[in-house]
Amino acid sequence: MHKEEIIPALAIKEGIPGFFQEIMQDDQLLIPSYLHTNGSAVDSDFKPSEEIYRRFSFDEYEVAKDIVTANVFSLRADSYNREKYSIQPEDVLLDVSNFSKSLLDYGILKLDVSQLQSLRNEEFNLNELIGEDRKIKIDVEIRHKPHPFMYSHSEMIFNLDDVEIGGKKKFKPALLKTAYKGYLQELAKILKKPGQVSDMSYLLEYTDKTR
Repeated sequence: MHKEEIIPALAIKEGIPGFFQEIMQDDQLLIPSYLHTNGSAVDSDFKPSEEIYRRFSFDEYEVAKDIVTANVFSLRADSYNREKYSIQPEDVLLDVSNFSKSLLDYGILKLDVSQLQSLRNEEFNLNELIGEDRKIKIDVEIRHKPHPFMYSHSEMIFNLDDVEIGGKKKFKPALLKTAYKGYLQELAKILKKPGQVSDMSYLLEYTDKTR
């Protein structure tokens, strides 16, 4: 499948009888209150058995290899939905920053929390990597960071020598950054390929429910 073959989900809403008429309003995909935060507290407890989900576009997918590209991972406050508070992995296709944006043809990948927890507080000798006589510590965290319209929203955070990557704090050396992106690429499992429009009709069961 080529990028130009993807049919925007909003363009075919008339082709899914009844569903889009009920779950959309003024061309905006409605997010059931069941998924809203509704004042619930942050839950920092991630069990090793839990999964996290991330959407990705066709441009972030290598068709021939059937894998996501390494660049799908930003390594700075990267957004995910956590399994514990999701209805289905497809919840991650609901764009809480732009309700009218169609993401239903995006792909979905998953990462296992247990694999990410194994990356906590790793120490590297830079002398072996780039010839510098010093060590560096890298820590990977999964933080629950609820959005008003998506309680399951979470972020993957990278800390370099106990300082969070972001803003002026860069992930250096670049060789190590590339290695981490490559490792996440290997860990990622594709649940849904981009270009396949998701059936979001399950949301109808939650339009009148609260968590």
